[in-house]
Amino acid sequence: MKWKSKYAAIIKNLLAKRFGDEIVFDPIVVKADPLVCPDPDLPEMIAYIAYAGDGSKLDSDFRFEFTEEPWPHAIELGFSSVPVQAFVSKSNRVDFSGQTQSRGVGVKRG
Repeated sequence: MKWKSKYAAIIKNLLAKRFGDEIVFDPIVVKADPLVCPDPDLPEMIAYIAYAGDGSKLDSDFRFEFTEEPWPHAIELGFSSVPVQAFVSKSNRVDFSGQTQSRGVGVKRG
């Protein structure tokens, strides 16, 4: 769906304006959440945002305020609900299913 890539690009641009090169946001994966809204024509959006950099700058105050920035763009794409963002440190292995797994250090695989 084109709206997913458009919305991801919007989020990336908004974050780049705010943080510049200070924090790298990549990848940004937008998915519909069928558990919240099972109608595939009107899904709730969740943006999984992987970042590398100082995560302390992504505190709860920032996250709350940032929710409002992409909202008008989401409305333009046809969504009336508040977009949900999940910021995930790249220091965690990310599968973007809504789960993260810490990277094993010195773990034997057999």
